[in-house]
Amino acid sequence: MRKRYWATLALALLHGPAFAQESNVVGQGFYGGPVLGVDGFAGDDTDEGQTGVVYGGVIGYDVTIGGAVLGVETEFTDSSVGESEDGFLIPGDSLRLGIGADLYLGARAGLRVGTSGLIYLKGGYTNLDLDADYRDPSGFEINATRDFDGYRLGAGAEFALARNLIARVEYRYSNYDGGDRNDPFADLEIERHQGVAGLLFRF
Repeated sequence: MRKRYWATLALALLHGPAFAQESNVVGQGFYGGPVLGVDGFAGDDTDEGQTGVVYGGVIGYDVTIGGAVLGVETEFTDSSVGESEDGFLIPGDSLRLGIGADLYLGARAGLRVGTSGLIYLKGGYTNLDLDADYRDPSGFEINATRDFDGYRLGAGAEFALARNLIARVEYRYSNYDGGDRNDPFADLEIERHQGVAGLLFRF
């Protein structure tokens, strides 16, 4: 009788951690949360790039097939990257160029590492807004926004902190061009290198 009692207790203790690990499995269902990181921006005709902060949010959906994870996600971000120049055309005027909204839509594929980890690759379409603001000494002001289509490639890793809480680190490269050959920006190529971290909630 005593042996059966201790055997039952041992099985219960051993089963507990296994159950807890299963509750932290990554790579299944809807998720979303904020992302924050470093944004490196450069045009093909610039000697030096600009660095700032990228921030926003991501939502997505994953399915698990064996040890693989396949998913789709969309992300919306903004950036602090920008540059100002005084005396651009005449004394007393100013011009500011800045990174605006960035919309990403893509897919990812990854491999589970244990029950709490995931490594993945991603890729998809991205659309970037560039904002320009010109002011002259008389108070005259012109605001303009130009959007650029491009692609994004990236790689990252995730780790389940709790059943519905995931930490993410990711590197991604984005490339944009001017598009149509008749467009005055057709020869302009823009590159971005970003390293971001996210705290995601799985639903």
